[in-house]
Amino acid sequence: MIYCQYIKHDNAIKRKYSKVLISTEKKIEPKNWDTQQGKAKGKSAIAINKSLGAFEDKLNSVLASLEKSGEFPTPSNVKNAFKRELESNHIETGITESISHQWEEFIIRKEHNGLAPNSIKSHRNAKDSFLSFLGKKNYLSPSSISYGLIEDYQIQLLKKYKPNTTGKYLKRLKEFLRSYSIRGGKISFSLDLIKYKETPRPKLYLDELELESLGNLKLQGNKELYRDIFLLLSYTGLRISDLKNLDKNIINGQISLRTQKNNKEVTIPITREMDLILNKYDNVIPPIVEWKFNKSIKEICKLAIPNSTLQIRNDGRKLIQEPKFKHITIHDAIRTFIMLCHNKGISIKDISTLVGKSIAILEKNYIPEAKDVALESFRKAFNVAPMKVAK
Repeated sequence: MIYCQYIKHDNAIKRKYSKVLISTEKKIEPKNWDTQQGKAKGKSAIAINKSLGAFEDKLNSVLASLEKSGEFPTPSNVKNAFKRELESNHIETGITESISHQWEEFIIRKEHNGLAPNSIKSHRNAKDSFLSFLGKKNYLSPSSISYGLIEDYQIQLLKKYKPNTTGKYLKRLKEFLRSYSIRGGKISFSLDLIKYKETPRPKLYLDELELESLGNLKLQGNKELYRDIFLLLSYTGLRISDLKNLDKNIINGQISLRTQKNNKEVTIPITREMDLILNKYDNVIPPIVEWKFNKSIKEICKLAIPNSTLQIRNDGRKLIQEPKFKHITIHDAIRTFIMLCHNKGISIKDISTLVGKSIAILEKNYIPEAKDVALESFRKAFNVAPMKVAK
């Protein structure tokens, strides 16, 4: 974090006031800070230094206002006045209001948080697309963006791109505006109005034999760790975020915890397969970088299940067969767990309890055939014949 230090000396009364640090809310790696020049260096230097310059201008403006009003500018008085100024204008500390600058700051934060390089590129492409649409109006602040402007942008996108590309750009724009809103910015319309269509990911899962092949693969280092994590998630129905502090949530032969994503209490008995993995790591699963995991798990599954395929629709919307390893990610582990339970005859109600998802979500996104099974059971119970449609 970069801080501004304000120091006041009063030679008339020979008093030196205590130093006060004011946060600029700018984060930077130490290696990217020039201590002699007192400014950033490296690839994000221009954006950060511009923001710091705006911060300094604002601070000097506050200082001048204090002196003009006759209030003595002690460090604490300056800091409090600066804070009041920011709150009254609804702006973030040290950040200029232009959408160009705000969006770049958003992307930098994503980058620092370890987002995959391809995703960072996708965010920048979306930013450049919207700024190109704004043209000379790219000085606008996010708070001045209207829903009508978003609609005009969507119309332009659909003229230039396919619906899927349009959806990606709108999705990134919505993510940025939501982040801006969460950090205290004002948005003049409901972000739920921004709607788009994306090609859904293949509904991919591994069956028991495929999991066994994955488990039998001889691996070392990170690849062994990634394989073991995928198996553990597939056997527990947990997400990667739930594995943090897992050792503290293992009691009496079962895992009991509150899930990170939906804040639901779940309990999973530890099976033999799970126990083997947990013992290998003494119940403490090392942290991973998700995008590196997703890249590696594809390579691992190519070795373990090279001939396993799934049916997807191509750009021409025709059904084709594709290798599973090309599409698998960490998010497919929970689907694997759900389908593993479903194929073993566990009821959808019990699966709902195990994973902390509603029955409606399971039927819609994971086990669509469950509703057909329920209808068939009803017909058999009440001797109702299926309705025939005349040709």
